[in-house]
Amino acid sequence: MKTRFALLALSLLLAVICRGQGFEAPEAGKSAVYFVRLSSAGFAIPFDFYDHDKLIGTFAGRNYMRYETAPGEHLFWASSENYDFMTADLKAGGVYVVVVDVEMGVAVARVGLTPIGASHKQFEKVKKLIDKKGPKEKDPQKLEASAASRAKYVEEALSKYEEKWKDKRAYQHLSPDMAIEVDM
Repeated sequence: MKTRFALLALSLLLAVICRGQGFEAPEAGKSAVYFVRLSSAGFAIPFDFYDHDKLIGTFAGRNYMRYETAPGEHLFWASSENYDFMTADLKAGGVYVVVVDVEMGVAVARVGLTPIGASHKQFEKVKKLIDKKGPKEKDPQKLEASAASRAKYVEEALSKYEEKWKDKRAYQHLSPDMAIEVDM
């Protein structure tokens, strides 16, 4: 009887811990950006996410990650078979959502970044996912090791962006007014 009760209590505790917490406000003076992959297409293929030259996370499948950073101007980008860049101007206390678009490419999935606000048609799907499960956690040691091994790759990608693509392509922009209310 005690074993059953203990198992039931443990199951309930795990269910509460593993459940998503919803959108969370950032630490004072910071901004939070949620990168959300709604599609299961290319589920096994991880995408890498960067804030300029800093690797901020990697994840695959129908998941999301939460990135807390200083407010101000940022250049976010993701890579897979391709690169997609997005400029951002974040306000302190702001919580933002970026939908990670997935298209099947020649060999692997192609990535795209689309910033959305609370009125966007995909927002309810985003909210449902974030309420349902917790974010993909970033192991700082693994990120550091990955970043070190990709330094030249990152340098080349940013160089291409600055010299070839920045002024020739229309990139998405995440503006301060796209911040969402965290108690939604």
